[in-house]
Amino acid sequence: MKFMFPVEAIKETPVKDWRRKIVASLGIALLYLLLFVVTTYPAITVFDSHFIGQGDTSQNAWNLWWIHWALSHGHLNLYDTPMLYHPYGVTLAFHTLSPFNGILGAAFQEFLGTNLPLTYNLLTLFTFVGSGITMYWLVYSLTGHSLAAIVAGIVFTFSPFRMSRVFFGNLEVYSTQFIPLLVLLLIKMQRHLHIKYAIGAALMLALTTWCSLELAFGAGLLTCLLALLGIGNFKHKAWWLVWGGFGLSALVMILPVATPMLLHKQNFPTETDQFAASMANSADLLGFFLPDNSIRAGLGGGNLWGINSRISQIYSHFYGNPCEKTVFLGYTVLGIVLIILLTARSSAIYQWFGISAVFFILCLGPILQIGGRVLVSLPYRLFFAIPFLKYGRTPSRLAVYLMLALAIVIGYGVAEWCQRRKARRYAVGLLGLLIFCEFLIIPLRSDDHLLNLSPYYVVLAKQEGESPILDVPVDLYGAQGPAADYMLYQTIHQQPIVGGYISRIPTNVLAAFEYPFIYQLRARLYKDRTPYAFSSEVMAVAEENLEALGVRYVVLHKDVLSEQETLQLHETICAVLASPLYEDEYVVVWERNLRR
Repeated sequence: MKFMFPVEAIKETPVKDWRRKIVASLGIALLYLLLFVVTTYPAITVFDSHFIGQGDTSQNAWNLWWIHWALSHGHLNLYDTPMLYHPYGVTLAFHTLSPFNGILGAAFQEFLGTNLPLTYNLLTLFTFVGSGITMYWLVYSLTGHSLAAIVAGIVFTFSPFRMSRVFFGNLEVYSTQFIPLLVLLLIKMQRHLHIKYAIGAALMLALTTWCSLELAFGAGLLTCLLALLGIGNFKHKAWWLVWGGFGLSALVMILPVATPMLLHKQNFPTETDQFAASMANSADLLGFFLPDNSIRAGLGGGNLWGINSRISQIYSHFYGNPCEKTVFLGYTVLGIVLIILLTARSSAIYQWFGISAVFFILCLGPILQIGGRVLVSLPYRLFFAIPFLKYGRTPSRLAVYLMLALAIVIGYGVAEWCQRRKARRYAVGLLGLLIFCEFLIIPLRSDDHLLNLSPYYVVLAKQEGESPILDVPVDLYGAQGPAADYMLYQTIHQQPIVGGYISRIPTNVLAAFEYPFIYQLRARLYKDRTPYAFSSEVMAVAEENLEALGVRYVVLHKDVLSEQETLQLHETICAVLASPLYEDEYVVVWERNLRR
């Protein structure tokens, strides 16, 4: 079996045409920049004060701050932070750290003087323009048709899944700008069997890994599929050399990310079985064909003829994490793909559709779910037998690669249509506009947390030496609690905190939660509705517990508590630490007299 992709369609650009190609690429980049401004509106009006999206923005903004802080303080081990879970510190080996975004963001902050929201938003802009232009390059190289490449770029960059990740603040998941280049270089590598393309492809895979471990998982699967399609060339010695060079180069460049995982694997004993989590974070089959109107409704969208309510009702029956269910393909995309499959002449279209089918099935996770009903086992279960791959717990995020493959199918199909009848060219622009408008969910929500915080954080930042902070209510786990906000506040006060919110928490840092007084100060999350109560036994060890954690300041956050809870905790902490040092509408601050 020979490599079946029509790699002969990839045209080498003559040196004399480089200037024209660069100008064209700049024009395309400006187009995607304009589409970015529209689709993220009103972000452009508050670009330096609000984070684009909301949800995990606090955690991802902290990632950017931490890497900048670490590098500026000479702390070169980015995967080991003393700023969370004081006094133990914590490894970030299995956390969605996204070191590429962090290092680039640190450069923005250090050399351009950007603040944290502006840094975050510039990185988001970079992912949009980067994903659009690289997808354009890929499809243009395959088809030689610029309009088809533009439409493919829109399908990939502004797909409902990718926009849902922007909506929920998952910067690492929508950092997809290197994936199309990985595909392009792999195809060139297959055609030319040249080591320079192998090293380039390895670099793109490594950069994708440095953006997101989840994206790396999908990129690795896609690479394997492309390798299988080209396995007919294995008789050529050069085939083994370029694939060997690719694998070795990728391994070397990925090691800085993989090594911490290998070294700290024993600290995550509960992470080896992710079957239940994968079930909760799988796509529901109906999600591919029904738009998640709960997002639009949350943005003030209408309820045309009650359709939105009916769709939201269906989504409410889906099993697991609702944030991971937005995998809608788009009716325009579905219609175009169907027409292309019925009229296509290129075998590459069917091959890329086959790749999209693979990722479609993998997105469904270990067991097929339809409308929340659990039915039959699926191939994703096989990953639970493979070291490290079994740590994966969000199958639905493979939708990135599903949309990539469908975008290529559409690129090929549109190029074929235009070649058959030149007059159809004018309709391609309308087609791209139609797809974009269907995907559009403006106004996109934004996060303004840094505009509503206590001015006392600036005072805490000026303290000499280390002044560890215990935020109350105590949240050591994160997720639905206030820990992510505490991490965002840390970017202002710059002091270590007890607790945090990271993707995977090693069991050895949760000892603080076992202290009786700290446990009673916990945030009430999920089904925990136990009223705050402090027995005499708990109060007797309160000071001892605080000293064991090395706490200097206790900060009570009024905004996450009821008035009654605030008064109760205020009285309790006063009984332990006397009168507060500072109070405003957001916080009450106590300073503990440290024993010398």
